[in-house]
Amino acid sequence: MLLSIELKRKVFHHLALVYMAIYAFTPAWFSISFLGLVLAMLSAVEFIRLRRPEVNDRLLTAFGGLHRPAEILAPSGIFWTLAGSWLTMFLLEEQTLVLPVMGMLVFGDAAAALYGQRWGVHYWPCKPVDPDPSPWAPLKIWKLPANSSKTYEGSAAFTLVSFFWILLFLRPHVALLGAAAGAWVESRQQEWNDNFWIPVGGGMILGVLSLLLAGGVGRPLHLWQKIGIPLYLIAVFMSYAWYARQGAAE
Repeated sequence: MLLSIELKRKVFHHLALVYMAIYAFTPAWFSISFLGLVLAMLSAVEFIRLRRPEVNDRLLTAFGGLHRPAEILAPSGIFWTLAGSWLTMFLLEEQTLVLPVMGMLVFGDAAAALYGQRWGVHYWPCKPVDPDPSPWAPLKIWKLPANSSKTYEGSAAFTLVSFFWILLFLRPHVALLGAAAGAWVESRQQEWNDNFWIPVGGGMILGVLSLLLAGGVGRPLHLWQKIGIPLYLIAVFMSYAWYARQGAAE
C-alpha cells in the first residue's frame, strides 16, 4: 500500500513535465512570466490553506491522501516543485541547462523514491551537526547532513536515471558529475522541500560544471537528441507500468 501511494505521488509529481513543455516550446520570457503568475496564484492558495483549517481539510481530501504528513501544516510539494522550477528557469535561462535539471527533478527524484523504498537496505548515515543560527543557513547546502531515511540504492537509481537524461543535452562527463551532484542534494536533510533544492541546487552545480568542463551551453539540439527525448520518456513510463504491476502482484 505504501509503495502504491508513493507511485501515485510520483506520477502526480510529473506535473513538472508540463512546466518543462511550456519552457521548451514557448519563448523564455513567456514561460517565466506565465509560470511566475501561476506561482503567485498557488502561493495565495497555500497562504489561505494554511490559515483556514476547513479549506486545508477540503484540499487534502480532494487530493486523495497523496500529501505527506509534513505537508499538512506546511507548503505542499506542488508549491515547492513549481517554485524550484520557476527559479531554475529564471536563473539558468538556457534550455540545454534547464531541461536537464528539470529531468533530474522529475525522473531522478522518482527513481530515488520508488527504487529506494522497494529495494533500499543501506541507509545514509546521519551525523549530528551544530545548528547554524545564520539566516542564510537554508542556502548552505554543502553543510547539510545526510537524510537517514534515504538509501544508497535510491541515490544510485537517481544518478543512473538522471545521467541518461542529462546525456541527451550535455557531454558524458558533465552528465555523470551533474547526476551525482543532484543525487547528493536529494539525499540531504533540508529545511525546505527537496523539490525546491533538486532543481535549484542541482541546477547551479550543473551550470558551473558546464562552464568549467564543457565550454558552456547554448548549442542547438541535434536530430539524435530530438529522437532520444521521446524514446527516454517512453522507457520511463514503461518502467512505471512494470513497477505498478510488480506492486500489484505482491
